[in-house]
Amino acid sequence: MLEQIRRFHARHVFLTIGAMDTRTIMDFDAQEAEVAQAMIERAELVTVLADSSKLARRGIFDVAPLSRVDRLVTDRPPPPDVAAALDRAGAEVMIDQPEQGGSRRKGTGGPCPQNSRPS
Repeated sequence: MLEQIRRFHARHVFLTIGAMDTRTIMDFDAQEAEVAQAMIERAELVTVLADSSKLARRGIFDVAPLSRVDRLVTDRPPPPDVAAALDRAGAEVMIDQPEQGGSRRKGTGGPCPQNSRPS
């Protein structure tokens, strides 16, 4: 599967992760980490989807440095040290909080940029 991924070029990759600290995104499964690494290598933009329980936590296998993350979508603001590290890395942070009653919002405020790296 890794060979097949490396033959493609992706405009945008969306990844789930096992953990994120102030330096890197990580996973707990070696194969998932390898697939994520291959996808990141072939992508122009990287969006990480992670609930707040994954932030300020260490995983077993490094996937990529925070500098490779363009956007984090999560349910709560990251802890201050992780937020500062994401800011230094130039990553956009999008918060999608549940509304009262447990339902999720349909939108988060607009379309994703199509032709540029988020600033």
